[in-house]
Amino acid sequence: LSPTSTRLDFPGCSLERSSIYRTAVCGPACTVVWQGRRGDSPPYADWGNPMKKVHFIADQFVATKFKKANDKAIFGNRLIDFLLGGCQESMFTEKLYGQLMHCFGHIAHYSRSGFYEEWFSSDRRKWNFVEVLTEHCPCGDPRFTFSDVEEAIQKKVRELRLDEQYWNRAVGLPAMPASAPISGENRSDSKHSNNDRQMSLLL
Repeated sequence: LSPTSTRLDFPGCSLERSSIYRTAVCGPACTVVWQGRRGDSPPYADWGNPMKKVHFIADQFVATKFKKANDKAIFGNRLIDFLLGGCQESMFTEKLYGQLMHCFGHIAHYSRSGFYEEWFSSDRRKWNFVEVLTEHCPCGDPRFTFSDVEEAIQKKVRELRLDEQYWNRAVGLPAMPASAPISGENRSDSKHSNNDRQMSLLL
């Protein structure tokens, strides 16, 4: 059995080829190969493709009774990758949906596809999702909720100016060039401009 790749971009996983291979079989036509050091927890197979970049690490978050701090980091990384990737349906896995529907004030839908249809089936809906995400007020003790990772995701979305990029797509403006993270003052201006944008969509 040969490995599928030389590395997996999960926090805590080995960055070099390992001699340890573990196989999980999910039926006759689904074999998942994981590489890692002895003692490492294997990543969730249903998270999809390896993360493109590590935006968050476990040390930034607090574990809950049922979720490890690393679970919070993986969720944050997956959601940011999903937004950076243009909200492609192939990146919206059952695992991502299963956690996202409990965050940012969302509620469960009948299915992953139903949630995707409501929030990501058009550029305007994608921008609405990002607006809801950034305007949400995280609450609750992070020992029992995902409030800490919600705050971290909101901060990263603003730093990457994803709200502005999705707004431009919603109204048909050219894509924004890559830019440096915005300052606190500009974040305040951006919040006011988001309100103006919402009003313009209603007109």
